[in-house]
Amino acid sequence: TRGCSACHGEAGAAPLPEHPKLAGQDAAYLIGQLRDFKKGTRTNGLSLSMSGYVRTVPDEELVAIGDYLAKQSCR
Repeated sequence: TRGCSACHGEAGAAPLPEHPKLAGQDAAYLIGQLRDFKKGTRTNGLSLSMSGYVRTVPDEELVAIGDYLAKQSCR
């Protein structure tokens, strides 16, 4: 998972309050945010860190990540 769980927790259930919970979010929203990080059009919050993580991720994998997280339960 490219180190995603370090900040966002296993299956996107973010153990730390400063990191957003991704589990159960809308897949289209998640994919859009990942693409914005990749393109550098999202510049708030921790976008610099996120941009570094997703810069080399193929679009197909971004879609798979978004779809996976959308199906997870936010416990």
